[in-house]
Amino acid sequence: MSNVLRVTKQTFTIAVAAATILWSIGASVLVAPLIAQAAVTPLADVPDGSLIKGATHPAVYYYDGAERFVFPNQQTFKTWYADFSSVKAISMADLGTIPLGDNVVYRPGTRLVKIDTMPNVYAVGDNGALHWVPDEATAKRLYGNSWAQRVDDVPDAFFTNYSADPDNDLSSDSLHPEGSLLKNGGKNYLVDGGELSLVPEAAFAANRFRDAYAIAVSDTVIADFAMGDNVGSSDFASPAQDGSAPADTGSGTGTGTGTGTGTGTDTGSASTPAGS
Repeated sequence: MSNVLRVTKQTFTIAVAAATILWSIGASVLVAPLIAQAAVTPLADVPDGSLIKGATHPAVYYYDGAERFVFPNQQTFKTWYADFSSVKAISMADLGTIPLGDNVVYRPGTRLVKIDTMPNVYAVGDNGALHWVPDEATAKRLYGNSWAQRVDDVPDAFFTNYSADPDNDLSSDSLHPEGSLLKNGGKNYLVDGGELSLVPEAAFAANRFRDAYAIAVSDTVIADFAMGDNVGSSDFASPAQDGSAPADTGSGTGTGTGTGTGTGTDTGSASTPAGS
């Protein structure tokens, strides 16, 4: 019995030490929580569009059938998936045969983002395109009085995965940006290609949309958009999106100098759009 206890304590100590090292150096990819050892699935049996990890490697990837895309942290992962229940373990040999794709960026229309070292707040569009929110009035009009609860801090090292273009900046009369999920009269709509597309219930589930990210809007907001085709099954479910990196992979700092401060909701503090 004492030998069993010693082994158990040693295992726990090693696990704690490993977690401490990862925390101290800052893990560069998302790692799945410690769970019971999953059965290894042959790569040939893994459907395109699956979440995968190596049998002895904790990092989680999105697999599109050709490449594996890295989730840089849990905040990014949570904009695409509610949990890790669908992750499939594959052999390390199989994992090594899959080329790396781009880092996954925040799902469009889910959270607002900023970086630790700048006050500017952005909405995230397709493929990491950033839409600068210039002031609090614009933030409230588009995202409601509790807009600050949507703000996440993105580490500087990951912000280069996003692109800022002054042409994408929002203003006092802007419509909701690409990827926004709007709710009105018990129906959900997606802003896509500058139009509003109805999201039927089946498509809502298939695309893994979540009520938590839907923005309640008035009839007037709905009427401001031209109506497009209904959203189909899984049209917007891929974290790889169209598989392309942002056109501009610079610092993504936008055009505003900003006077606001804040650390984002992951630290429990509200952020203020620059210029408010």
